[in-house]
Amino acid sequence: MQEVGLEGGLNPYAYALNSPVMYVDMTGESPILVAMGGGAGIGGGLYIGKTGIKAYFDARKNNQSLISGTWNNFANTFSFTEFGQQAVVGAAFGGIGKAAFLAADVHIAKTVLPASASTGQKIASLASNTATNKVREFTTPAGVVITGNMLTGKTSTNLMLNSNNSQQSMQQLNQQLNQQMLNQQFIQYQQSTQFVRELCCLAPIVITATPDVNITREVQQNMNRLIMQNSY
Repeated sequence: MQEVGLEGGLNPYAYALNSPVMYVDMTGESPILVAMGGGAGIGGGLYIGKTGIKAYFDARKNNQSLISGTWNNFANTFSFTEFGQQAVVGAAFGGIGKAAFLAADVHIAKTVLPASASTGQKIASLASNTATNKVREFTTPAGVVITGNMLTGKTSTNLMLNSNNSQQSMQQLNQQLNQQMLNQQFIQYQQSTQFVRELCCLAPIVITATPDVNITREVQQNMNRLIMQNSY
């Protein structure tokens, strides 16, 4: 019976899916919620591991320091949004999978320990039960069907999330490029208007012509010569 009595509901055996002989929940929590928490941790952990491995190989490929280079690459590529997405996907499919496995009697391993059992004994029993249930997921007909559907659904969900994330990244990149173009056009406009302002502020150029006496005398002599030639 659940330790909280009737505070968790009128059914004191709901914590073990109405089968306290088959399922024992030593922490007083729903096995489905526990599976959801475990799935969220696994999903988030796998994302961190995948990002870290990629950062390490990128550092080696670019001849960067394996420590600082890996860390910088990890910091530049890690996304809290994608981390949260993987945690949510892990939690959702963890809960759905656990419910399906329990309903199909795939997870049948049970824990029968006295209340005085040590923490080490509880951990060992939990590890043994988990291993037994995991084997049944891939060896029983119902387990194979459920596992296949879960993998297909999770893969499809991740593909849709990756596609959505890629589209958002492209939109952000286009916005950045458009902003850069606008900034460049604005700078060019400022430069052109500044040139016009400076040109308008220039002092007027005054051109004065001073008569050259020699040029004037030469022109007069040539005109007199032409007159005399025509008079003959």
